[in-house]
Amino acid sequence: MQKNEQRLYSPESLKNKMEKEVILRAEGIRKEFQDCVVLDNVSLSIQKGEIFGIIGISGCGKTTLLHTFVGFNAPEQGEVFITHNGKEISISKNMILARRGIGFAPQHPSFYPRLTVEENLEHFGILYGLAENELDEQLHELLKVTKLEQAVDIRADHLSYGMQKRLGIACALIHKPSILLMDEPTADLDPLMRREIWKLVRRINDTGTTIVIASHLLGEVESMCTRIGMLHNKKFAYIGTFENMKQNYCPRQEITLKTESRLYDALIQRLGSNKELVVTATNEHLQVMTTHPEKTVDAVMRHVKEMDDKIEYLHVSPPSLEELFTLIEEEK
Repeated sequence: MQKNEQRLYSPESLKNKMEKEVILRAEGIRKEFQDCVVLDNVSLSIQKGEIFGIIGISGCGKTTLLHTFVGFNAPEQGEVFITHNGKEISISKNMILARRGIGFAPQHPSFYPRLTVEENLEHFGILYGLAENELDEQLHELLKVTKLEQAVDIRADHLSYGMQKRLGIACALIHKPSILLMDEPTADLDPLMRREIWKLVRRINDTGTTIVIASHLLGEVESMCTRIGMLHNKKFAYIGTFENMKQNYCPRQEITLKTESRLYDALIQRLGSNKELVVTATNEHLQVMTTHPEKTVDAVMRHVKEMDDKIEYLHVSPPSLEELFTLIEEEK
């Protein structure tokens, strides 16, 4: 995703989503592998209809957490609940029923390579007990949504990697789950194919399916997700919106300025009386970090005018998710 691309949700639509019911809830999850603790006292609530992003350094437990959500991993402590058809279900106590409400698309697509696209979808639909007419309807709808209509009779191992990704997502959706878990959905894809996968994610979410994504591509998570959970040291260091993350960890924004004269010493001297600003300069640009960007821009423009100089370039940018991620990791 481009950094300046419009975010998927406005504050109003995000507020509406946050008011909806909890669809997945984890309480006090602890997971160990051979006495190595991977997750420790992890709790989380996912709201119906949102796109929730899980981020963290490699090996922090993102995939383990998804596997625990879907029931592949039994936690040593804690429990996971899913709300399906209006009823909250414990995954550990009623795994078969709970899994009917969950779809899982792993990082590496999981299907039968020697079966065609249609045969794979039919196979997974039958495993979930779909009636023939329901399976036929869902199959054709998924082929349309994933744009695999022209590949229906092609063997899965003959598809491009991007098409295999889409088939894996389609197989995860064949039983109409309430929530779709996706592990690194755009890993190993070129930029154009990544964009296509994210368009597919949006289309799926628009149908009402809640989506949870684990990814290390932070720019994409920033653009796509309503909320973010950052795993650090076996638990969540942060859960919330990207906007709140900026306010909590780095409320400052950066102003980058280029003037006609390139004589920044005098401008720095004028700005120096404001202790709230952090001002640095290169031969070409002046950078100002501030918590009040609008007032600072007004002051900069006024000073430049008083100096009989002209502005050639001015840009105000908030910190990116990648910058915040690095800052929080260093602080912790």
